[in-house]
Amino acid sequence: MEQEVERITSVIRELGEKFGAGKFEPKVFTDTLEPIFQELGYRKSPHPKDQPHVLVVRDDAAGDFVLFSPFLRELRRLYPAAHITLLASRRNQDLAMCCPHVDNVLLNDLLAKVEGQLFRLEKMAELAKMLLPYHFDLAFMPRLGIKSMSLVTGYASGAKCRIGFTQDRNVYGQDKIVPTGWNVLLTEAVPFLDGFVSDVDRNLSLLEYMLKLPLARRELELWYTEQDRAAALEAIAPLSAKVAKLLAVVPGASMKMKEWPLELYKEFAGSLLDADRELGAVVMGGPQDQEIAEELSAALGDRAISLAGRLSFRASAAAMSHVICYVGNDTALMHFAAAQKKPILAVEPFPASLPMSPMAVPVRFQPYQVSAVVVLPPKAVDEKCKELFGYGCAHKDEHHCIAGVTVEKMRKGWNLLQQRIATGENNVVIMK
Repeated sequence: MEQEVERITSVIRELGEKFGAGKFEPKVFTDTLEPIFQELGYRKSPHPKDQPHVLVVRDDAAGDFVLFSPFLRELRRLYPAAHITLLASRRNQDLAMCCPHVDNVLLNDLLAKVEGQLFRLEKMAELAKMLLPYHFDLAFMPRLGIKSMSLVTGYASGAKCRIGFTQDRNVYGQDKIVPTGWNVLLTEAVPFLDGFVSDVDRNLSLLEYMLKLPLARRELELWYTEQDRAAALEAIAPLSAKVAKLLAVVPGASMKMKEWPLELYKEFAGSLLDADRELGAVVMGGPQDQEIAEELSAALGDRAISLAGRLSFRASAAAMSHVICYVGNDTALMHFAAAQKKPILAVEPFPASLPMSPMAVPVRFQPYQVSAVVVLPPKAVDEKCKELFGYGCAHKDEHHCIAGVTVEKMRKGWNLLQQRIATGENNVVIMK
């Protein structure tokens, strides 16, 4: 086995040298490796039909992982006896380790972009060395992006059958399909849903395409331990002793352009606490949000507490189970709230003046199957702002278009959310 793995990984490294920095040729990659995989038996199933070895590549962010939770549950239901390996990332590992639907979690900590170079096949060879010994029968690569490294990972794993979305996509607004040549990495190139649907439904469409049947269960899941639950209770105890109801307020985000300005949060959250003396604010976020979270908590007074940077992802998820509502930016914590059926008032940077497309963030990453109102700024601030990576605003490192959302508009969003909660409407409204 060691000699087989070394032979394959050495060829991958040689291809990296041949292609050069930043280059990749899928057809050359597969034409070179396929005869070796055939010769070494990777295209035969070494496992009994009732216990296939399955690889799932989901090495992205924590929010994406929560939206992927129904896929893992349904995959296990379809393959109850399979040995399922999940390839996770450092960003979602905390959640992945508690997933009850997989047998094994591996960490992909090798394929980060380095100096803008997309492909580093010497790193892919190291990843393949970790995956090849499993002799996977089946691999799922559900990432939605064009030319995703996950497709190369699935092929380099040696998996006999490799399932992912077709890389030959429709050009939005035009009646034509652009071929990329990347489908050679797949044995099953699944049609890509172009409609205005959540990523949850796109993920599940991979399984539905195989089954030729729709899946009935689609709800999100979120996994944490009793220790996480205890840590959350201990953290919120000082505030729970003072107030009857807790509101999660999340002022941070992965990019500045996704953050509603802190001064506006102070005014808006303060007005909610002023209107309801039984309400307290749990200000949440990651270590990078600690400073602004503490400033917001201080501004809100003794009915607020900052937990940003104090809890793990899983403990933050457990803390979210104790709140009555989520107010904040588009973050993983928003999806933690949705998974636990907490109503959501979110503010996002996509300008209402831009046409909404299926790949726009408010569409793809909307709060799923829960009462939610998503508030958008009225217009793009300047000509540079367009649907950049689905966010609309082009200024990643500053509060830009999102600053156009007023406190008054957020109050209207809050009132609309309360109406929807009262009538039991479990879907999202985008407020333009």
